[in-house]
Amino acid sequence: MSIVKEGWVIKRGGSIQTWKKRWLVLRGNTLYYFKKKEDTQEQGSIRLEPGMKVREEKNCKKSPFAFMVETPGRQYLMYPANKSSQENSAWEKAINNVLNPGSSAAKSSSVPQVSSINKPMVTSNNNNVRADDKFSASARADRDDSLVGRLMFSKGISPFLQAQDTQMCEFWNLWYNTVSQQLSEDATCDIMFDFSYSEDFNKLYWNSAGPQYLMIQQLVDFFYIVGAPEEEIEKLNVVGESINPDRIGSWINVSEKGGIDGGWCFTFPINLEVAINSVEQGPICEQIKKWGRTNGVQECFYLARDMGAEPPRQTEIRCRLEPGGAWEQAQLMYDLAGFPYPPNDVINVVKTAEEVYVAVNITEEEFVRVAVGIENPDSSVVRKFGNSRTQEVEAGLGPVTVIEFQYLKQDFGYSVYKEGYDVHVGYHIE
Repeated sequence: MSIVKEGWVIKRGGSIQTWKKRWLVLRGNTLYYFKKKEDTQEQGSIRLEPGMKVREEKNCKKSPFAFMVETPGRQYLMYPANKSSQENSAWEKAINNVLNPGSSAAKSSSVPQVSSINKPMVTSNNNNVRADDKFSASARADRDDSLVGRLMFSKGISPFLQAQDTQMCEFWNLWYNTVSQQLSEDATCDIMFDFSYSEDFNKLYWNSAGPQYLMIQQLVDFFYIVGAPEEEIEKLNVVGESINPDRIGSWINVSEKGGIDGGWCFTFPINLEVAINSVEQGPICEQIKKWGRTNGVQECFYLARDMGAEPPRQTEIRCRLEPGGAWEQAQLMYDLAGFPYPPNDVINVVKTAEEVYVAVNITEEEFVRVAVGIENPDSSVVRKFGNSRTQEVEAGLGPVTVIEFQYLKQDFGYSVYKEGYDVHVGYHIE
């Protein structure tokens, strides 16, 4: 059957509504979309049947010209990769010709072809944060309680992020710009951030999260900009079909020795086995699922995935534990990983804490990191396990919201992150 029309379009996904460049082919009464022009196996298809509709979509935020194919089960939103009004109309007419072969519009339809576009346009909003912004915790006498002010304060606590011409500083600014575009339009929008630093301030971590409809496209734009593998971006869609997240976010790590990492995260309760099955498989996953069943842990509250360019990529899962028995539950996770327990003074505090979680990082083949965290620790715990600058940071960010004790497996610090035992101090920013 001959091809009626073909060309590059940008298509919105399903459960996770990301935008992907696809080679769209109309053949007979079916639209096929391919990852590459030369592919022989389609990514998916839309069978065009009587009663369906195609129409211009005037409210698409990504392009002034877009079209919607309405089927009984789903609405497919797309726009030409070259954002051409003529090309958009041509697709509408070609599809309408199949759906309504006797209509006057179909009879007069003219279907010009579009030349291929090699790469979709992905831009970031660089107006939110200047690359040369400098903040120092010790230098700020006045606390800026705005979300932006507190985020910039967190960036300024470590000297290694103050250089203006480094890849690390550029990476941080790209992440901030892409996850905070809504803040410039609506300072009250439901976006929250978490920030933590290692005991010696040589590693910093940020996490953003908000409603999927606010965050998803900026998140994917960030991954495209920094060169995350497309198969990992696709994996986010696959995971989203299993979990259908209402909140989604991204995280980044940077370190004084040049470490730069990032990925996506879901920050709401998810059935533990569903979460594991959606991202990984193998003996390690089966062990964690068995741990959950044995200990009555049915949910995780945080699921994250590393988007690094090279494998092995990591998945992180965090589960809250029962007060009074938290250490016994966490201890079994350390035993599964074969990692040494934290010091006795940590264990003693965990045994009496009211809010405790265990976090585990895994690859397909092995455990990478195990941590036990105390949420909303009292002042005595903060004084005991914080450091000399904790009060200074609290002056800019508010009280400590988590103390985490972690063990990172040897060879997984990649010479840029501290391996073995470490303490992280965290803050919730909203």
